[in-house]
Amino acid sequence: MNPQTLKYYIEHLINFYREREVIVYKKKYHTERWNYLDLYNFTHKVAAFFTVKGISKGDKILIYAPNRPEWDGIFLGCALSGVIAVPIDFNSRPQFASNIYKEVEAKLIFVSIYKQVEGINQVYIEDLRYILESIDQKEINVPIDENTILEIVYTSGTTSDPKGVIITNKNLVRNIRSIGKVMPLEKNSIFLSILPLSHLFEQVIGFLNCLRYGAKIVYLFNSIQDIFYIFRVDIDS
Repeated sequence: MNPQTLKYYIEHLINFYREREVIVYKKKYHTERWNYLDLYNFTHKVAAFFTVKGISKGDKILIYAPNRPEWDGIFLGCALSGVIAVPIDFNSRPQFASNIYKEVEAKLIFVSIYKQVEGINQVYIEDLRYILESIDQKEINVPIDENTILEIVYTSGTTSDPKGVIITNKNLVRNIRSIGKVMPLEKNSIFLSILPLSHLFEQVIGFLNCLRYGAKIVYLFNSIQDIFYIFRVDIDS
């Protein structure tokens, strides 16, 4: 298997850490905890879900949701199956997501219940774990190489209309390795993820670099408010 692909990381590194805790998702009233094996199995079920839905290598799906464990699993499921992920900033308007969906001719959008995108094929990310319970986990044998397109990342559009930037497996893996040289983590490292996963910066530093070292990621349901609470800072001050 080509080590210049994210698929290599999934099959070798994530499976290697197995029982180690990888994600802590702090919701309003309870906390979800995922280990590496949970994420590995979820990722494979997402890839199998694509097959059931007739979504195959080279097809595009949108991820329009806040940071949460399922976001990671969808992204990695795309990497396994050759499906091209198109992450959309959750702070964007639904109309923007709808426009991108049509522009890239996406087959599906994973969207949060907190955003309504009308008239397109969508799955609520909050329901995905329950949907996948009926999906049989299968071995994924889709050929992936370093030049296989992994995702299309859209620019913020600050100075002009947003433009899609094509990211290959090689692009992302080289970034992961480069970050590892200047920001190596330990297995006991805990990373608080705040920036949107739709940004490459957060994907590499706050997500994939953590997986490489067997570290732990913390997601917050309500990021800014929860950070103030965690650090006991008065929001009104």
